[in-house]
Formats: sequence, structure tokens, C-alpha cells
Amino acid sequence: MNPFDFTYGDGCRIQIGYRTPGMAKEHDEATRVDLAVELGMPVIEPAVSAGELCDVDAAKRLKEAADAKDVAIPSVGCLFEVTTPGADVRKAMEEALPIVQATGAGWVYSRAKKAPPDVPQAEIWEMAVAGMQAGAKFFGDAGIKFAIEADGGNFIHTLERQVKLIKLVNHPNFYPNFDPMNLYISGSDPLEAVEIFGSEIQSMHIKDGIYRGKNIQEMPVGEGELDYPAIFSAIMGKKLSVRMFIEHCKQPDQVRKAAEHIRGVVTDIVG
Repeated sequence: MNPFDFTYGDGCRIQIGYRTPGMAKEHDEATRVDLAVELGMPVIEPAVSAGELCDVDAAKRLKEAADAKDVAIPSVGCLFEVTTPGADVRKAMEEALPIVQATGAGWVYSRAKKAPPDVPQAEIWEMAVAGMQAGAKFFGDAGIKFAIEADGGNFIHTLERQVKLIKLVNHPNFYPNFDPMNLYISGSDPLEAVEIFGSEIQSMHIKDGIYRGKNIQEMPVGEGELDYPAIFSAIMGKKLSVRMFIEHCKQPDQVRKAAEHIRGVVTDIVG
């Protein structure tokens, strides 16, 4: 069994790869793809940003390198300024779409950044909802699923706020991007998220850290407090098909170390 690409239950599938933005400045497209191949990972996840996929050509280069090694790019991260007054969210989405399409990805997720201190929270909620509704429709019209990730220090940072935003957006093409560590360091319970979202969880990030109120620290996978055996067991108990990506690694050895830990978690659960 490949612990990074396996089926279980009634045709459910888990695929594990890594997010490539952290290594984009020092490692070319072929090298980033080759690392996934070395580890037996079937997927990678890039980001639309100046540091990685800054234009369509960059996306095409990564896609060509991935296709040559039979590695898929199912999802892409994009940041749309839905909580920034005056930001042209629609324009940003229009600029991102051809880049996303060049990768072949069918899933795009964003965050809702920390709001300006001089804008009432009610107004920020209105902006966030309007921006995410626009994204859900815009990317949906292109056949791409659109998701929101909760992230520490951002306007949407807890499970409660992530759930609230999804309910307010109220669009069939709006999903949660599941990041257990982001939820954990914001005081939320990742296992509760699995219960609440269920099959809406289709993409997930893997990293680790500790939570002590204001004392929050990210650290290598397996060295923090995230209970990945429980998280994987909960996901598999719900019979979910999920793509997962190790993230925030800047060097190949960091990916290798995290992958080895996750390999052990999966092997202990499924054998």
C-alpha cells in the first residue's frame, strides 16, 4: 500500500502530497515535482503569488513538469482581499483564473485576512460575504470549486467564524478548506470541524504546532500537539475522500521528515 495514495471503505480515497510555495524560490519546477515522486506523493499544491505562480507561463511550466511525472495539481491557493476596503476582488479573481486553469486544478481556496481596525466588524462581515459569494459564483462558472480556510490572526480564524461565513455565503460552490493546525492554534477543535463539515471537507493542510493562548508556535510535523492519528481516524470514520498537503516547508528534508511522520500515522491506522 502507498500510504500517500490509498483507497479504503467503499471507494473512498486519500491522497497526500505537499504544498510547493515554500520551496519555489530556491527549487525549480522539475525539482519540486521530483520530490513528490521520490516520496511516492501523487499530488502537489502551488499558490498564485509573486513567489510562485506569478503568471500563466509559470503555471504551465509547473503543469508540464508535473504531467511528465504523473503528479496531479488538484488545488491552488489564492489570496483575495475580501476584507480590505476598496480592493477590487473581482479583478483579482479574473487575473487568477487563467493561472489556475493552466494548472488544471479544480479547487481554489482563499483566506479572509485581518480586518482594518477602523472599520466596524459588521461591515467587514458584509464585505467578506459579498466577496466570497462572488468567488463561489465566478469560479463555479468555470467549473472550479471555491473554499475558505480559517487561519490564525485572520478575520476568519476559528471554526465558529468559518462555519458562520459558509452559512452566510449560502452558495453550493462554497466549501471549507480544512487546516487542523490553523483551527487548533485559534482555540478550535479540529475533530469538531470533521463532525460539522463532513463530506464538505475535500482538501486539507498538514502542519503542526502548539497552542498556549498568545504563546503560539509552529513546528515540524510530529513535534507539536496536533493529534493526527485522531484526525485521520475521524476522517476515515466519516468515509471521506480528501487530498492532503504538508505545508510550510522550505527545504526538501523538511518535507521528507514530515512525510515520514505521516507515513507512520497512516500505516498504524490502515496497516
